[in-house]
Amino acid sequence: GNGGGGGGGGSFVWQQAGQTPVQIAGGGGGASYQGDHGQPGLTTEQGGPGGYYAVPVGQGGHTDNGGGGGCGCGGGGWNGDGTGNTWCTGGKAKGGPGGISDYMGHGGWSSGGAAFHGGGGGGGYSGGSGGTYPTGGGGGGSYNPGSDKSGQAGANSGNGKVIISW
Repeated sequence: GNGGGGGGGGSFVWQQAGQTPVQIAGGGGGASYQGDHGQPGLTTEQGGPGGYYAVPVGQGGHTDNGGGGGCGCGGGGWNGDGTGNTWCTGGKAKGGPGGISDYMGHGGWSSGGAAFHGGGGGGGYSGGSGGTYPTGGGGGGSYNPGSDKSGQAGANSGNGKVIISW
């Protein structure tokens, strides 16, 4: 088809009373319609650049209309929604709904950015930016304040997960 894949939603764990994140695992970016795989969810707090640039830590991923052309939308971050454009919406902040696409490349629940021709950005602590025509979306950034950190980008397929052990 002519549509890219929506960005994967992140996995969010937070303390409800203070709205303080405990752990966040970033979701993967969606593939472009030309077949470029999106980035996996990242172990860093910074989300991936997709076809644009990485946004400030904690913010939603970027997109634009690319001079008129079908770019994927940004994944939501902890402190901000992903940006949208004429063809799709960005994922909502703090693990909210994924973006909606004019094609079927909707973003995954938990902040995934929707796609058009470019892949959507993954949701996470920082949202991944959307992809352009030939480029997949950026992976969402992760948040791990623990003292014994472990994590590996792209280690999980299917639904996201966060493991907390003590």
